[in-house]
Amino acid sequence: MDGDDWFRLGFTFDEIVDAFQDARLAEECVEAWRRAGRPPIAVYEAPGDGLHLSHWFLDGATARLLDEQGVHWRTFLIGSCAGPPPGAYQPLRLDGGEE
Repeated sequence: MDGDDWFRLGFTFDEIVDAFQDARLAEECVEAWRRAGRPPIAVYEAPGDGLHLSHWFLDGATARLLDEQGVHWRTFLIGSCAGPPPGAYQPLRLDGGEE
């Protein structure tokens, strides 16, 4: 990834409002995490810019886990970066409760 450790995903207005792709991906991520035995994962969300209403940030270990579990996340891949920006938050509920 050219020395950057994080993958940056982008969700457009239509992907979020019309197709609920962020919610679908969140559900798939949580299910993959559960199937994999609940290892540490790093998924953060922050406001987007330009065409993207929202950005997600995945570290390399999380990207590998999602790939291994067959989660189709790369459709939303728009680049790489050194890490999530200040103020990014974790959008997934990983506390054992139901989503």
